[in-house]
Formats: sequence, C-alpha cells, structure tokens
Amino acid sequence: MIRTEHPILFSGKMVRAIFAGKKSQTRRIVKKDPQGKTPFTDEFPCPYGSTGHLLWVRETFAKYPDGFVYKADFPDDGFGSGIVNLRTGENYQIVWKPSIFMPRMASRITLEITEIRIERLNTISESDAVAEGCQAWVENGQVTDTAVSDYAHLWDEINLERGYSWESNPYVWVVSFQPMNGIEA
Repeated sequence: MIRTEHPILFSGKMVRAIFAGKKSQTRRIVKKDPQGKTPFTDEFPCPYGSTGHLLWVRETFAKYPDGFVYKADFPDDGFGSGIVNLRTGENYQIVWKPSIFMPRMASRITLEITEIRIERLNTISESDAVAEGCQAWVENGQVTDTAVSDYAHLWDEINLERGYSWESNPYVWVVSFQPMNGIEA
C-alpha cells in the first residue's frame, strides 16, 4: 500500500529531539484558504495530510560523494567546514543547503501522522509542550519554568519574525506523529 507523503521542515534542535524520543508533536500556523474558507470546515484540509499519512522531514543538509550529511548531527559546528572520507582519506568541503531544498531521497526521517486538530496556540497543555520537545526547569527542587513557558520561548524564536508571536495566539495545526525508520520514540 502506498501512503500519501508530505514534506515538513524541522530545525536541527527539533531533529535532535525526534531522535532522542522527546518530540512527537508539532504546531504549525493555520493559513487562510485562497478561497477564504475557514479552517473549521471539512473543505479545509490540513496541508500536512491526515491521520495515517507520512511526513518526510526536511533539514539542513549537505551532499558529498558518499551521500549526505546533516547539520543537526553537528550542533556546535565543531568539525569546521570539511569532512573526511574515512575510506579514502579525502577531505571534502561542506556547503550546507537550507532544509527547503532537501530532496526526498536525502531525507532520513519519516513520521506517521497519528492525530491532527486545530486549536489556539496558547491553549497548549503542559503534556503537549513536553510532546513538542520542551521541558520544565527545576532548580533546588522548585519548578522555575514550565514546559509551556519553554515552548512559548521556542515558538517566538522560530515564528516571531514571521509575524506570529506567542502573544498573537494564532490558530495552529496540532500534528501528532510517531517516527518510522526504526527511530525510537
């Protein structure tokens, strides 16, 4: 059976959270339908698919003769601007390409959608914030920051410049997923 697939962009931090089994949900802005339909009708499908569909993750990557490398695997960029082929000893210059340009064949993560709903951004629960890969912070046995607060900060880091601040409380698609490809969740 062939299932419908859709691409989805994730930052390096979120790719690492998926691999660590700490991310099983994502929120994406609900954009208006070109015909002006509201997002609360059956005619307004989620652009990421529906339950059972697959999402292939686009992330920052580079191609080199033996395949692909992924910036999420080098979060501190500690290897410089090159990579060594261990079989040949050759050094290759790394030129990172933005995730939007990643072809399907380069994707290493496939996610199966398990649930989709629409809600206001600020209604996120503490458990959903944890499913987003965020956490509460505890200092000296006292909670100093909730997972929701951590998520609000992350949201603004990603979306503020695009005009979708936490405070604007936009409608969002809530997409729950489970990793495929043998990735542990």
